[in-house]
Amino acid sequence: MSIFDKMKSGLNQVKDKAQQTVEYTKLYTQIASKRKDIQENYEQLGELVYRASGMSTVTSTSMDDAEGRMKGLCREISDIEIQIVALEQELARVKGEKLCSCGEAAPYDAKFCSHCGNPFKEEFYVAEEPIAVTTSSEESADRAHIKSVDSEPVDTDAPEQSAPDRDPERQE
Repeated sequence: MSIFDKMKSGLNQVKDKAQQTVEYTKLYTQIASKRKDIQENYEQLGELVYRASGMSTVTSTSMDDAEGRMKGLCREISDIEIQIVALEQELARVKGEKLCSCGEAAPYDAKFCSHCGNPFKEEFYVAEEPIAVTTSSEESADRAHIKSVDSEPVDTDAPEQSAPDRDPERQE
């Protein structure tokens, strides 16, 4: 291996680590922001409870009005918690780990949690955006035809039928 190949390999490793660090920092910042949002909602809940108690000398709110707003805040907190869990799982993936239901992190290739022994389910990641492939117009037309044939609904209760013969010379 030449010195240039070693340098190229080293630079690629540095680039990969830098990208990983940027992604890690971005996810960590998003999690911190979501936790701040939850804290703000907790403060609003506390204020609503205090005002609905009737002990506030400034303003008071009826219990019915406060209850509706409290339920909305609780739903929002629940939604944010779900988003945090998803972000934490993505953060663990970036770090080369996965999270167990017990809350412990394990290496990404582990089959079982070393803390509680629970088995990990096999995970599949799907790209968020489809990858665009440029083809010739003839290939695109062929693919569009295949897609339209494949996308037709299939009646699973109907008796199995053989495909019609499409060769005009064989048809009589």
